[in-house]
Parts: sequence; C-alpha cells; structure tokens
Amino acid sequence: MMQGMSFASLKKHTALIPLFVCVGIGCAGSMFYLGRLAFRNPEVSWNKKGNPEPWQEYEKKQYKEDLGLNEYHVNIIKSYMQFAKYQRSQNIQFIDMSFQDLIDARLTDTTFTRDEVKDLLQNLKDLVEGEVEADLIDISHTNVLLFSQLLKQAEKWHLRMSVDLSEIQNRELLDKVKLMEEHENKIQVEKKKLQPLVESNGTLELLRIEIERIKKENEKLESNLQTAELKVYLSNIKELQNEKEQLTSDNKVEETSIQKTDEINSPLNDHNIENNKQDSETLLKEYEKILRDQLSLELESMKQEIIAVQSQLSLAEQVPKEYVSLLSNYDLFRRMILRCERRAIWACFVVSYQLFTAFNIRTAADTVGLEGVSRKLFVHVTVFLQGRVWQYRQMTKMHRVVKPSRPDKARRLGFKNKQGFCVFRIRIKRGGRKRPVPKGATYGKPKSHGVNQLKPTRSLHAMAEEKVGRKCSGLRVLNSYWVAQDARYKYYEVICVDPAHKAIRRDAKANWICDPVHKHREMRGKTSAARKSRGLGKGHRYSQTKGGSRKAAWVRRNTLQLRRKR
Repeated sequence: MMQGMSFASLKKHTALIPLFVCVGIGCAGSMFYLGRLAFRNPEVSWNKKGNPEPWQEYEKKQYKEDLGLNEYHVNIIKSYMQFAKYQRSQNIQFIDMSFQDLIDARLTDTTFTRDEVKDLLQNLKDLVEGEVEADLIDISHTNVLLFSQLLKQAEKWHLRMSVDLSEIQNRELLDKVKLMEEHENKIQVEKKKLQPLVESNGTLELLRIEIERIKKENEKLESNLQTAELKVYLSNIKELQNEKEQLTSDNKVEETSIQKTDEINSPLNDHNIENNKQDSETLLKEYEKILRDQLSLELESMKQEIIAVQSQLSLAEQVPKEYVSLLSNYDLFRRMILRCERRAIWACFVVSYQLFTAFNIRTAADTVGLEGVSRKLFVHVTVFLQGRVWQYRQMTKMHRVVKPSRPDKARRLGFKNKQGFCVFRIRIKRGGRKRPVPKGATYGKPKSHGVNQLKPTRSLHAMAEEKVGRKCSGLRVLNSYWVAQDARYKYYEVICVDPAHKAIRRDAKANWICDPVHKHREMRGKTSAARKSRGLGKGHRYSQTKGGSRKAAWVRRNTLQLRRKR
C-alpha cells in the first residue's frame, strides 16, 4: 500500500496506519447511513469502587481486535458517528416536515382526481429528491475534508497514501461498525447516588459533639461583636462631645470679637448717618428754592405778556365798531392771549411735576395708545402717505421688509418679532383695467375686451396674498394688511411664516400653521382678508341674504371652491 519507503521507516510509522484505516472506514460508513455498533446490548453498570464491569473492558478489546485500532482512534470514530447521526436526524426531520406541510396545505378536500394525486406525489418526490441529493453531497464533501486532513498529516511524515476501494464495501466490516454504533447508543450512564448513612451510636455522638462545639464558637463570636460595637459607639460619642466643645468655644470667641468691633464702629456709624441726613435735607431745600424761583420767573413773564395783550385789546375796543372789521390782527391778538394762558398753565404743571418727583410722589396719568394718537393727531398724514407711496414706487413689485410699517396692525394679525416670521410688501393694480368701448360693443373683438365695470370676483387684498404665496411656496401666509395706495396701485404687506423653522415648531401658539393642511391657505380663502371677500364672518352683518335667499347665501358660504387644480 505504501511505496517509496524502506522497511526501517515503515516500522517507525506503523502507529499511524490504523488511524488512516479507521477514518476511511468511518467516512465510507457514513455515506450509507451506518448504524450503531453493539456486539452486545447490555447497559453500563458500575461496581462499588466506581469502575466498569470486566465484560465492558472485554468489549473494548474486541473492538480493537475487529477494526485493528487502538482506544484513541476508536474514540475518534465514535465522535464522527455521533456527528453523522445528528446530521441524519436533521434530514429526517426535514422530510417529516415536508410531508406534514403537504398534508396540511394540499389534503384539504375529501376527494381527489387522478391528476391531482399525481401532481401531489410529483411535488413530494421533487422535495425529497432535492433534500436527499443535498444530504449526499454534504456527506461526500465532509468525507473529502476528512481525507484531506489525513493526507496533510501523512505529508508531514513524508508518506504516500493509497486507498483500497474494495475494502469500503466489505460487508463484515460494515456489520461490525453497525454493531458498534448500536452498542454506543444503548449505553446509558447511571446517576451516582450517595449511600444512606448507617445509623450507629458512634456517629451520632460525634455529630452531637461537633454541633455543640460550633454553638460555643458562635456564642463567643456574638459576644466579641457586641463588645466591639460598644467600644465603637463610646468612641464616637466622645469624639462628638469634643467637637461640640470646640464649636462652642469658637462661637464664644467670635461673639466677643464682634462685640468689640461693634463698640468701636457704632459712634462712627451714627455720625455718618447724621451727616447723610443733613446733606439730603440741604439738597432738597436748595432744589425747592430753584424750582420756586423758576416758577415765579415764568409766572411773572406770563403776567407781563397778558398785561401787554390786554392793553392792546383795550385800545382796539376804543375804536368804533365800524373799523373793527378792518383790523386784521384782532383774531391774532385773541389767539395770542389764549396761547399765553395755556403756556402759563403748562409751566405750572411742569414745575409741580418736578416737585412731585423730587419728593418721590407718585402721580397717576391716563396714557393714550398708538391707535388713539394716530386717530386724533391726523394733521400731516396725507403728506406722510404721499412720501411713502413715492418711496414704494421706486422699489420692485415685491420685496421683503425688515420690519412691518404698521406694527400695531401686524401684532393684531399674529405677527411676532422673532425668528421664523417675515413680511413681504407687494403692489396690485387697481380697478378692472378695461379700455372703454362705446356702448359695450366690441365689434369683432372678444366680448370681454375693453368693457368697463367688469370687476374681479376676488378682492385685491386676497389677490396680493395669493401672489406672495405663489412666489414664496415654502412659506405659509398668515395674514396681510393695507399700507398705502395711489391712483394706480394698492400696496399690501403680507405676513409669512416658515413652517420648517425650529422657533415656529416649538411655539405652542404658532405651530398650528406647520400642519400640512394649511398649505396655500391663501389660495383657498382661509385668511381673514379672503374670508371677508367671500362674505364669511360672525355677527349680524354676515347673517343677511345676498344674491337671492337665505338658502342661497348659506350654500355660497358652505361650499368649497378650489380655484386651481390640486
């Protein structure tokens, strides 16, 4: 079987030959699903000393003589047979599961035709063939790996191996391997059990003595623990008392030092307080004198002016009534008197207010808001709006604003001076913008060309919001308000919100607009300006009938009109 070797080297490596032979036989046996080897089928029994019975040692010797292997190699064969058995059990389980799946899935009807039965059997045959083929391929591959391991070990010893395939199909050797596997499966190791103690007076006395000794040791340990705890407790109490005494002594020293410092500093503090009081009193007196002097001077000047005007009036009254109408300055003099009186009253008020603040007297006055001021003081508003409109005309049609032009109106409509809010100004052409056509006759042109009084159905306010919404598609239109207008344009400022900004998403009062439902709300008439143009609102103004009956008004208000394809 081995070639190219001398007789001396063959003697040295005779120990490896049985290993190669046994592994080859084991691989061949696993390919045909070899059974268990059991020359006899007795259970493992152990004697009192814990050693196996003599007949078991005899069986080991018999395996060694039959296969020509030592004990180490026999154990290797047994481990390989266990591995093959596990693989075989897994394959059998898969086949059982395939049968069960076929029964559960396909065998639901009570009757089957011949073709259906053939189909079922063919499917089952394909499953089993595939599984068996895969298992045989795996077994052959594992055997190849085993042979490769053997050949590697032989190459280390410079050996050339040869295989006799006729020995693989030797029936006697196959039967021996089968008996060996069966015998290994039937061996069951018994659990070791402790034998019961034989009761005798000697053992009982020994146990009792040992128990008493252990009890005495426990009592000694408990007494030692108690004494140690007492010592620790007493030492802690002493330490706490010492710390308490030290703290009390330190507190007494600090109190004495504080008293000494107070005695030294008390006259100085009293002296400083008196000096401060005197200084404050002198300052207040000087301030009062100054204010009184100012008030007296202003009053004297006002009196002199009043006397001068009265003298002029007396001279004017001496003129006959005919020439009174010729005096153009009569009204002017009268206004001057009223103005002087008002100035005197205002000066008195200012001085009194300064006196009140000097003595920390609180005064209550009614404050007037921005709207009140804007309504009452409407003097140069037209000039201001004309300048504003001229400035807006120089800018682009739509541009972003740093801050709203009407902050009070913007605040009422939901604007907040924080990140995520922005304002855009836009201009819209006024009117229908139709060229005049005589009597509405277009003469071959479209019927709506050049005809007057064809106004848009939507308001210019809502159209401005829609244009801003189309330009800034990533923003949400909140509301808008009027800013200015001229003969051709109307100017609006539109408040927009960024729904992706963190400041908006975290604001509990503004994050409602981040909902996707509010996309392009200005195009669907959901803003305040659009609702007004649609005739929607609350109160008695919006409960009247328009264009027909109450039912028509209700239908018009409750219908959703989508003005673009969505």
